[in-house]
Amino acid sequence: MTDLVLREQRGAAVHLVLNRPDKLNSLNVPLFQALDAHVRDIAAKPAGVAVLVVRGAGRCFSAGHDLGDIAAGERLPEPNFQSKVIERLAALPLPVISAVHGHCYTGALELALAADIILAAESAKFADTHARWAL
Repeated sequence: MTDLVLREQRGAAVHLVLNRPDKLNSLNVPLFQALDAHVRDIAAKPAGVAVLVVRGAGRCFSAGHDLGDIAAGERLPEPNFQSKVIERLAALPLPVISAVHGHCYTGALELALAADIILAAESAKFADTHARWAL
């Protein structure tokens, strides 16, 4: 598993940290692959895990999908890959919390909504900007 998503165990709580702070944790295929690997591992071995917290490193949760990757013609490992990862996260048999600070836009909002609970800091800004980018 790569360092694009850090996994921190704090007692019975596992934190998955989106770790592209230099890109405002923008979402791309490698980040989703790393997130998927962690989610699958937690689903396969849930012993000792009572709650999962998803959060972003640095200034924000995530500014959304990396538009540079889309423009470069990103290739998905399978159709609807990101949606499937989000669905696997939502289907985990344990409470999932999205801890949101700063930006949480578009694809990041979809990711945050997969949680059972969203804890939003006062700095949190939510937006669905699909139409702005003709998506």
